[in-house]
Amino acid sequence: MSRAHVIVRRSGVLWGLPASGVEGVERHAGGIRVRLAGGGEWLAEAVVTLAADLEVRRPPASVARRLPAGAAGLALLGGQPVVVAGRMEVAP
Repeated sequence: MSRAHVIVRRSGVLWGLPASGVEGVERHAGGIRVRLAGGGEWLAEAVVTLAADLEVRRPPASVARRLPAGAAGLALLGGQPVVVAGRMEVAP
């Protein structure tokens, strides 16, 4: 399984979307639309980068319950936290 992720900024938070689930990226009024392979989409403020090898960690339960809906774990990218999306069918 690929560990590559498309990193987007959404509501000030960095999100890592598994690259294997991203079908396309296009400009959208006021931001970026990320089309998902499962037919859904994410709206984001910006695409930050493609992280070729993002190491995703499961947070402790005390942290996990405070993460946004749809989060599968956390990672660090350049010292900044990234919330990694789990289910890619619909945007949280």
